[in-house]
Amino acid sequence: MRPAAVRRRAEAARLPREAERRTAPVEPLSTTWPDLDPADAYAVQQDNVARRLAAGSTVIGPGVTLNDVLTATDAVTPALEIVDSRIRDRRIAPAGAVADSAGSAGPVCGSWTPMAYAPDLAAVNVDLPVDGNPVATGSGKEVLGHPAAVVAWPADTLAAHGRGLDAGHVILPGAMATAPLTGAGQKAEARFGALGSVSVSFV
Repeated sequence: MRPAAVRRRAEAARLPREAERRTAPVEPLSTTWPDLDPADAYAVQQDNVARRLAAGSTVIGPGVTLNDVLTATDAVTPALEIVDSRIRDRRIAPAGAVADSAGSAGPVCGSWTPMAYAPDLAAVNVDLPVDGNPVATGSGKEVLGHPAAVVAWPADTLAAHGRGLDAGHVILPGAMATAPLTGAGQKAEARFGALGSVSVSFV
């Protein structure tokens, strides 16, 4: 690749990082570089992902504290966890539940907030309506006093296996409210105040 093309990709990758750091948008990259092609775009994306991972922190126990977790956390997001067992009729013993990822079918995440701008997570309240009707409420304090305290536990547990929580991991620290049963045609939403909202519709 020609040096000019290398410089263009490097500059194109820098601008989104600066926008994220300053929380201020930049002009479309295709406006600044009209000849930016898909190969350039993927290279920019991969460069920024690699930089995030390289700049991230690995949390390794034992002895991980709440402050260790907060220091290593890059950003937080409002999230809903879809709970759905992979075991027929949910006939699950404790060991089977762990092997089934505790029935976690996956998260639905909202917008990310850098930790420098995040509210006190222990003080965050959540309202959970389904189809607009309130069904549950909760707060960050109900998750072992602070969501970050929950993240310290798997870091310590993984230490016994020679592993830790690596940069780039997305971690759900635990439920702030009870999980209502939902089905096709319904919409669930979680409103986390200053942290934002997230919703999912089932079809």
